[in-house]
Amino acid sequence: MEYSLSTRPHPRIGTAVTSQAARGWTLVELAGVLAVLGLLMGLSAPTLQDLSLREQRDAEIRQVARLADGFRSEVCRRGAIPEIAEAIPCMAAGAGMPESLVRYHRSGQQRLLLRDPAMRLVRIPEAAAGQVGWREVENVRFLLLSSVGHPLGSEDVTTGMFQALWDLHPGQLPEGWGWKGRAEDLVLGRIDLEPEFVEVGWRDAGATGATILLGDGPAFQARTHPSQGWFLKGTTVTLLDPQGVPVVREVIQAPARYHHEDGGWHRAGLWTPEPARPSVQDFARMANRFLSIPAEPAAERISVREAWENFSRFSSALEGRLRGDDQSGSIDGLMVAHGDLERVIRGLVGIP
Repeated sequence: MEYSLSTRPHPRIGTAVTSQAARGWTLVELAGVLAVLGLLMGLSAPTLQDLSLREQRDAEIRQVARLADGFRSEVCRRGAIPEIAEAIPCMAAGAGMPESLVRYHRSGQQRLLLRDPAMRLVRIPEAAAGQVGWREVENVRFLLLSSVGHPLGSEDVTTGMFQALWDLHPGQLPEGWGWKGRAEDLVLGRIDLEPEFVEVGWRDAGATGATILLGDGPAFQARTHPSQGWFLKGTTVTLLDPQGVPVVREVIQAPARYHHEDGGWHRAGLWTPEPARPSVQDFARMANRFLSIPAEPAAERISVREAWENFSRFSSALEGRLRGDDQSGSIDGLMVAHGDLERVIRGLVGIP
């Protein structure tokens, strides 16, 4: 058996390759490609730069908001408004970061913290050294300014300029301000601390010598006439009996009134028209007084549904009366609702 080997070349082996990929790019073609790429990069550069600045500004907006929230919480925790020299350390403590990261943002430019020149804080007479409490609270505001473009200056601002910056709309700059940057590069954080204050009142109706302790200051005697002051939310109020024994301790988060009468401390009282959360003793006294009222012979027994509707009417009328915004005829409506409430309670508890 004989075998023969063919000398014909394989169709894919040994043939000449003349494609564009095999012979490479000419200098003219390469220069053309580079020119097109350069043109595309030149057209896209401003867009990429604007996108980078926008991302940097958005990040700075979030950081300024975090610093402002931390400043509010730390002020309430301390129970005092810091001076401008202590404001940055207070902000750093509230935000949980080093002071250097508060003073400068990630681009290395300095932030500017301003205190309202019109701020007014008048201490109450009982506010001894180290104690909290103010009789007058006005314009308790701070401004935190930052720029992702032209650096900010460190000059002080007048009352008018502070208000102009406070009222500033996005994309605008106040007239007469010496800063040379662009309006879109400015990041502004407003810190209004007035909503963090609550009003607290106290009095000792019987002049028994009962004392009150506000914050961490020394205790002082409550007077027979009403006294009041503004305190930051989170302030601790301790009420002591005439022997100096603490009987009530609360953390203030809302307006409150305390009066010492009938041998004990009570919330609210007849000397103030503002509603307050009654204590257990207040509820007991109201219930005893209600049950002591003679039953109305003509009162009808009503259903639970009617009882709820009448109770809602009474609550609305009472709330409007206490706020002082009741309309004409609401006093008569309040008396009618009071009668309905009497019928409700007597009907539910089974009193004839």
